Amino acid sequence: MRKAERARRIRYYAQRAGLSRGEIAHLVDVTEQAVYQWFKGRATPTIDNLARFCTICGIDLHIFFDPQPLHSNRDDGNGDDKAA
Repeated sequence: MRKAERARRIRYYAQRAGLSRGEIAHLVDVTEQAVYQWFKGRATPTIDNLARFCTICGIDLHIFFDPQPLHSNRDDGNGDDKAA
């Protein structure tokens, strides 16, 4: 997955969970600057940090390994794929 798509998914699921960059940073135990870099696609979270992010947002880690672009009507990340 390209950095831009990963960043888009991180932003999407953070917004859907109602979490700010600061809240994510605190809960994942990284700096807010690190989360900012993830949001911008300038850095990639470690697999451990990505897993923590997914747990916090209530989504499955597999969504970050799906080669298809994010479509909110295709998969909401909770494991219950919706038919398009």
